[in-house]
Formats: sequence, C-alpha cells, structure tokens
Amino acid sequence: MARPKSDNVQINISIPTEWKTELENLARIYSVEEGKTITFLDLMRRGIQEKYQLGEDNPKTHIFLNGVDKESTEYNYKCIKE
Repeated sequence: MARPKSDNVQINISIPTEWKTELENLARIYSVEEGKTITFLDLMRRGIQEKYQLGEDNPKTHIFLNGVDKESTEYNYKCIKE
C-alpha cells in the first residue's frame, strides 16, 4: 500500500554545534513546561514560522507547532537569536 502524498519537503542544513546544543537544552525545558516532547527541530520550525510569519493565512504553508501559542514562539525565537 502506498503512503499518502504530503505537501512537506525535507531539507538538510548545517548549523554550528553550539546552536544545536543550545536548542537541545531549550527543547528539554519546553518539553517539561508543555508536558510533551519538543525537539530542537520543532524549535527551529517555530523560529522560522515566527520570523517569516508562515502558516497563519495559508494552510498549505503551515508548519505544525504542537499547539504552541504565539508568545511562546516569540520567546523561543528570542532565545535562539541570543
């Protein structure tokens, strides 16, 4: 049986090791606060979505954020930038 087709694409990027370490630490904190597993990739998606205001008007470009509100996303992005 064939898998259903998705509108998502996979990309590969390189980030500094220090960024990944910081994102993993933030992800652990958010996982405890939100009561569910958050990965460093989830944080990267949140930051991209917030920075470029993606997904709010066009459902086809929506990046799923596990129900996180805008304030959390903004805080997350601020922490990533610092």
